[in-house]
Order: sequence, then C-alpha cells, then structure tokens
Amino acid sequence: MKLNTSKEDLDTIMRDYEAAIVYFFLDETEQKPDFKMGSGGVWLWLETQQEELHKSRASVIFSLNRRVDDGIMDWEDETGKGGHHRLYKLAVDREGIHDLIVTEIIDCLDHNFGDALKRAVDAEILRRQLQTKPAARAHKL
Repeated sequence: MKLNTSKEDLDTIMRDYEAAIVYFFLDETEQKPDFKMGSGGVWLWLETQQEELHKSRASVIFSLNRRVDDGIMDWEDETGKGGHHRLYKLAVDREGIHDLIVTEIIDCLDHNFGDALKRAVDAEILRRQLQTKPAARAHKL
C-alpha cells in the first residue's frame, strides 16, 4: 500500500482502477450479499468504465490477488470449462476494509516511527480531551 494524502477514501491507498474494483464489489455485495466474480468478468466490467481505468487482464488479476493478500477479498475455486477458476468476493464489509487499512498504516508507522507515533497520539488524545472538557464556570461571590 502507498499512501497518497491528496486523494480520498480508498483512492488514498490504491491505484484508481483498484479502488474502482473494490467499490464495484462493495456496491454489488450490497445488492447481492453472496456476490462473486471471476477475473474475466471484473476485467470486462472495468472495460465499460472511464477510459483511464482500462487495464490489462493481468493487471486486474494482480490487483484482485493483492486485495486477497490484504485481507479485503477472498476467493473460491470453481471448476468449469478450461479447468479451475477463482471467483473473487469481499472478505469484509466497508467498515472492515477501513479497519484493515488503518491497522496496516498504524503498524507501519509504529515499526518505522514508534516514538514519534506515540508522541503524536498522546498529543492528539490530550487535545481532544481539552476540547471536550466543559468550560469552567465563574463563581458568584
């Protein structure tokens, strides 16, 4: 994962076509909870989207397998014409995807910048506590 702070949501950590694929699976899974699709179907869907999202079938397969490695997606084996085929599906919902991403980013920051991360988190917790404290009331004499 690479963090791009100029983008939003999944686009901050995925290439544009990879995020589009995950959004596609999220939308389809909301309509049909047991939704799954092979890489060829995903590639065909991507070809119907805006031109800058068009990628090779190999890129789509690599992307789907990266999402499996990330824990965002899973796959089932199906036999059919030509042998075995992977049918990809979401392993977690939208909230689960966000949790996986945040956990991976925090783990990376902790590994590489542990002390600075602790100071930043402690400072943010203190700032939030000070914001939520009720204002001191003036006492009448």
